[in-house]
Amino acid sequence: MKMKKTALSGRLFPKRESLAERTAASLRLHLQAGKWSGFLPTERELCKLSQVSRPIMRTALHLLQKEGLLQIWRRRPTLILPQKYTRTPVIHKKQAVILTWQPLHEIDQWHLLAMDEIRQHLHVRGWQCHFVADLRLRWKNPHSILQKIAAQHDAACWVLASQPANVQKWFQDRKLRAVIMGSAFKGIHFPSIDDDFRAICRHAAGVFLGLGHVRIAYFCRQPQTAGDLASEQGFSEAFESSGIRQATPTIIRHCGIPDRIRAHIRKLFALPHPPTSILVSHAMDALTILTCLQRMNIRSPENVSLISRSTNNLFDHVTPAIAHYSANPLKHAKMVCQLIEAIPILLNQPRHIRIFPTFMRGETLAPPSSSQ
Repeated sequence: MKMKKTALSGRLFPKRESLAERTAASLRLHLQAGKWSGFLPTERELCKLSQVSRPIMRTALHLLQKEGLLQIWRRRPTLILPQKYTRTPVIHKKQAVILTWQPLHEIDQWHLLAMDEIRQHLHVRGWQCHFVADLRLRWKNPHSILQKIAAQHDAACWVLASQPANVQKWFQDRKLRAVIMGSAFKGIHFPSIDDDFRAICRHAAGVFLGLGHVRIAYFCRQPQTAGDLASEQGFSEAFESSGIRQATPTIIRHCGIPDRIRAHIRKLFALPHPPTSILVSHAMDALTILTCLQRMNIRSPENVSLISRSTNNLFDHVTPAIAHYSANPLKHAKMVCQLIEAIPILLNQPRHIRIFPTFMRGETLAPPSSSQ
């Protein structure tokens, strides 16, 4: 029976953006960050950067041309247009700066969509939004870098995107106004919005235990964010509360390099009693592990069950479909904007919002085989 479309259903199920629109959002962020000046690289180079086909890239470029950001000519480089100025009086706008340590071309599609939604939402409300990406923020002592960045921007509010503890503390010690797009470390009082990673990993371990798995491994990157620390805590709590004595959790911390992950997998499955289920903190690492297992003739879910703590657009193209947790980036972005606009009120009453995303069971879950 065909479901009748209603206004309510439209609000519950937001329109899914096309690949061309997502590509345009990514390019828009690059332009605003000043990655290119004068002219864009060739279509071939842009396709390689964004990993899309030329027809998709051309559609994305025409979308940006309609916004007045580009001028496209046939057989000539695409011109980056300067900001248009009108004769109306200049109005001072409040400025928000999104600060990340990741280069924009390395940020996953989920966070790109969230950042672009924040930009659009704030623009409608009279804010200017800038993006600052600097890999040096991961240094043990990034104070001099932060000093220069802060001096360059008269920000009414900073958005700290998944920043390490020393960066969060630097802003707090200087009493700057900030919102954390991620989890706040202990002792940090800025308002924050993030997935509830502690609950997610506790739930994932519970799913494995409920299926009868007792040898469970958690692959996580070296703790860099408060969310990573909360994830490990939730994973361990699941075993403490299960009462299953024979359950043996294993935590594998790695640097995120695919070759290192594959080395860990080969070493782990060379043991007499390898794990029968694996939880993975990052979506791209889940793809690395799944393909590595297949090359070793270890099938999922027949030989090992798998859950990813997060999602990636590539999951739509993978067989078997990976079990994962899926959060709505537009929902996160909206809440970040609400925190930004409520900053003066929240200075003495910080809010830490945690969202439990939708669990997608996929095809990588099954009880352990009798031989295991």
